Amino acid sequence: MSHEFASIRSVAGAGDLALRVFEYPARGSGVTSTVPVVLVHGLGSDAQVNWAQAGWVRALHAAGRSVIAFDQRGHGGSGRPLDPAAYRLSAMVADLAATLEAVIGSGGDQQVDAIGYSLGSRVLLEHLEGSAGSTAGPIRRLVLGGTAGQPLLQGMDPDVVDLAVGGGPAPAHPETARIARTIAALPTNDERALAALVRGLHTDPDAVRRAPDPAVPTLLGVGTDDPLHDAARAWADALPAVEFVGLPGRNHVSAVPSGVFRAAAVRFLG
Repeated sequence: MSHEFASIRSVAGAGDLALRVFEYPARGSGVTSTVPVVLVHGLGSDAQVNWAQAGWVRALHAAGRSVIAFDQRGHGGSGRPLDPAAYRLSAMVADLAATLEAVIGSGGDQQVDAIGYSLGSRVLLEHLEGSAGSTAGPIRRLVLGGTAGQPLLQGMDPDVVDLAVGGGPAPAHPETARIARTIAALPTNDERALAALVRGLHTDPDAVRRAPDPAVPTLLGVGTDDPLHDAARAWADALPAVEFVGLPGRNHVSAVPSGVFRAAAVRFLG
């Protein structure tokens, strides 16, 4: 979906970093809910690729929902600092809170539904845990993808990622190689900024621990060919408020445009 369907604005995130925010208002008589849906993309992607081009905005619009999406720091049209210290989970959660406050305001009781993928899932879980006193955007229902609640960006070597970004050899370690491929996936990516993000989160004490368990009704979707699938199913089975959907034949990347995932999410959000 192209930009003309969205209102685009710049919002000041943590440390006054500029965030590119897309608003897709619901239109016409098909509006079914006054609860907007906020979308938080994964590593190496952006709001347009992860959500608009993959069909999520169109599916949510068809269900009568308004949509908010933004480029996370280091990605897309948002600020791309090169200092790893700029990339902490707390800053990324603050970016999400700033986006919600700018779009829906504060001091009211406007709820939001939320969908996140991979890194975006973790940002939403951290936001949910810390939002008890928030006045902007309490989450009503949550859709997560590409996560098993595992520690974030551990089990890989950021030094080798830096070498790969600088034109060095492809990493031999599978997880390090996957991260290097991810940050180089889009021709518009700033690989140095994303390598800084990887290093910043790798050394972030909040990222070393497991994600908080979701405390609201949650749908978790993971591809059957994603190495996280079995751990994600076990995590969901252990949590009373989580519904799990396996995405047949999909891996960590191809799960994003899955029609099965989109349909399940639209149904779950209601």
